[in-house]
Amino acid sequence: MSKLQLCLVVNGRAEEAARFYAATFPDSTVGAIHPAAADFPGGRAGDPLVVEFTLLGQPCFALNHGPPTPFSDAISFQVLTDDQAETDRYWNAIVADGGRARDCGWCQDRFGLSWQVTPRADGGHGRSRSGGGRAGHAGDDDDAEDRRCGYRGGAQRREAMTEHELAIERRIAAPVDAVWRAWTENLPKWWAPRPWTTELLALDLTPGGRFATTMRGPGGEEMTGEGVILDAVPYERIVFTKAFAPGWIPQPQRLAFVGIFTFEADGDATHYRAAARHWDEETAKMHAEMGFEGGWGMVAQQLEAVAVNFA
Repeated sequence: MSKLQLCLVVNGRAEEAARFYAATFPDSTVGAIHPAAADFPGGRAGDPLVVEFTLLGQPCFALNHGPPTPFSDAISFQVLTDDQAETDRYWNAIVADGGRARDCGWCQDRFGLSWQVTPRADGGHGRSRSGGGRAGHAGDDDDAEDRRCGYRGGAQRREAMTEHELAIERRIAAPVDAVWRAWTENLPKWWAPRPWTTELLALDLTPGGRFATTMRGPGGEEMTGEGVILDAVPYERIVFTKAFAPGWIPQPQRLAFVGIFTFEADGDATHYRAAARHWDEETAKMHAEMGFEGGWGMVAQQLEAVAVNFA
């Protein structure tokens, strides 16, 4: 029996929440339902007060009590998935019936609890689902820590990781030319974490060229981003920022960064690196807390699914 149990205060909906989680995730069941012995804030004697349940093997209980206590982003649950079908299944269930999609791969269920549905890195050793990573190189332990924490201000990594940089690295099971074509010719198919979709408005791979997209969420959300290409070397790297609009017009950004995407041959595969370099530590931490690791990891997996069709 685990010594740690999670308590979720779900005023008036404890049994509903427990049954929803049990129906959505494997290794999850509803256990004993304990009625209140007397009237309590928000309920009467005989109403369910405590509902025991198991969530992905973790013992939990939901509590009906007290004034409304909304969840916040200070706590979220991360679920690691093995393939896109599993990712979509959980995501669609969470955002249905009052849930909603969030930025960078986060979503929120009908009870207000935040979730990160994140593709699993194979074995936690810098490997993607395709068999990834560079197993055995000296940075393996750092790679695993980066994936868990998302942000390591000051860590010096290969590819000259800067102080305020976040990055993911994947071994994509397709050659560089296929990954490049997937990136440059089929960006709408992978750019946004599903179930969000992307409309490509412009992609001019010359310095100062316009790069613009509109991303749309399943709940009607819409985000248009305008930026410029800073550098592009075919089959090697693409660098962009939204800190400037075309014509080098500065534009204020709540989340300002430079995106750097590199492609390096690794036998018949590609070592792919996607990095976001920020102006300061505060912005980098904010990006990490928004779900950088889960969101960018998910789109790298989606990029691989497109690239293998060109191989």
